[in-house]
Amino acid sequence: MTNESLWKESFGNIAEDLVTLEINTILKPNMTARKMPTARHAIIDIAQSYADHISVYDESFLSRDWECHSSTFHVIRQQAKTLSEDLVQERQSVGITDEQEQELMLLIRIMRNSDQMIGLLDGIDKRMSSKSEQGPFDCSSDSEHKYFTRSTINAEHPPRLNLTPDERVLLRKIWEVGTETVAMQSTVQIDGDVIGRLRPGLPEDSYLRLQSLHQESIKISITMWQTMIQTVFEFIKAIGSAIVGGTRS
Repeated sequence: MTNESLWKESFGNIAEDLVTLEINTILKPNMTARKMPTARHAIIDIAQSYADHISVYDESFLSRDWECHSSTFHVIRQQAKTLSEDLVQERQSVGITDEQEQELMLLIRIMRNSDQMIGLLDGIDKRMSSKSEQGPFDCSSDSEHKYFTRSTINAEHPPRLNLTPDERVLLRKIWEVGTETVAMQSTVQIDGDVIGRLRPGLPEDSYLRLQSLHQESIKISITMWQTMIQTVFEFIKAIGSAIVGGTRS
């Protein structure tokens, strides 16, 4: 796939995503308030957050130096799959608590997001290899793949990963949500349908504060959403006018 077709497909995916607006209000302890780092660090951040959660069940996940490669997420996905299957079996046999149900949903999220990270990294890997450029790995002189870890990224300062717009959007969303608790979620469709989801068990005072924050986030998001849709519409309109003008000339 050429660069031109890749970017066209990427922008097409973003345009498709514009038909739905999703607003999440997340409960996050110990916020650092930092912005998303460069792509390789963000990818390892995601792997580390998933590994930290899984380490409650398997302490070996704490001591690993995770690599910026799809194999990392294959390992994480497999462990999350095993843990989720154990919970499903327990639910079917003796039942599980609300806390265990929430844990099951989080493990399923880790599995699904790991699948997306595998696809993203394999796509970058393939794209960079075909260009003989430095991707998530560095091809050494003997053609063996040397995958970047946090320490080697800091030591070697590899060039930034060239992500397509939809890859960057996907990476940011997965990085932002992490393993945190989604307390409230609203999905707004372009045709006017609105779906709201609420995490059960919230204390009343917390619920009221979160509801106010969530409603304000919805208002801001819808304003930005309308602006983005209008921008895309004007962009498409301009391209159409240019094509028509070029045809007439």
